[in-house]
Amino acid sequence: MKIGLGTLAYNAGGHTSKQLDSILSHSKHDIEVFLFLHNSRFQELIDECEQLAETYKCKYFPYGKNRGNGCSHNQAIQLAYGQYNCDIYIGGSQDVYFNTKTAFDEWIEKCIPYLDSNYMVSNADAPPPKPAPFAFTIYTKFGFDQVGCLDENFFPAQYEDMDFHRRCCFAMKGKNEDFWNNSYREDVLSDSSHPGMLSRTDMSLAVQQFYVTSPLNEIYYVRKWGGLPGHEKFDHPFNNTSIQYKIASEDCRSPYGEQYDRKDQGIVRI
Repeated sequence: MKIGLGTLAYNAGGHTSKQLDSILSHSKHDIEVFLFLHNSRFQELIDECEQLAETYKCKYFPYGKNRGNGCSHNQAIQLAYGQYNCDIYIGGSQDVYFNTKTAFDEWIEKCIPYLDSNYMVSNADAPPPKPAPFAFTIYTKFGFDQVGCLDENFFPAQYEDMDFHRRCCFAMKGKNEDFWNNSYREDVLSDSSHPGMLSRTDMSLAVQQFYVTSPLNEIYYVRKWGGLPGHEKFDHPFNNTSIQYKIASEDCRSPYGEQYDRKDQGIVRI
């Protein structure tokens, strides 16, 4: 199986190496890695990413700034399914790694039955509610055809996962479904670890996230869906029945046009 793996490097400390080493050193699969540098303030992180890119022949994107979780994963998934003809694409958070040499391939084998009928297959390292379903997830070709890209108006991160969840539900069933019990995603247990959100352990970035970017994402989510997660009032984005749930690749940079897209990208601090 040919696998595309997108991972975003935010923080120093060897986390990206730990993730990629736990997969690439042992897997039997053909894996194309799309490695994005999202923080250039740590020379240690720059050196780590450059070394990984050389060791594992990664497709390396040293942007050096947090250009957005959705933006980089959208770029990677389009490359994986388009230019590199991958069978599946995995979007990975920097802080997820596998605990044994065989754990990743064993997880992939358990995921195979769900790849043609689910939009997503999530890596679960423990039963709900502990797992973070969007932390290391297969975005299947089937799902990509039906729902397309992440909404890049959630930048640099937060709420894009809940937005994707809601779009998946309506695209598959025409109604919202419970986050843990839905028809579009299968959560498959693996022998892996997910210690925490590394993008929040850099305090200067965390302050920006908690007090600036996250509240603005919340405002956009409410504008798009009519309420916070669990209290939405709209069945279509912006209560406009002419807007589709799918965000096509060619529209991902400006999914909803001048009337609805955010215009405050400058609030993201480099």
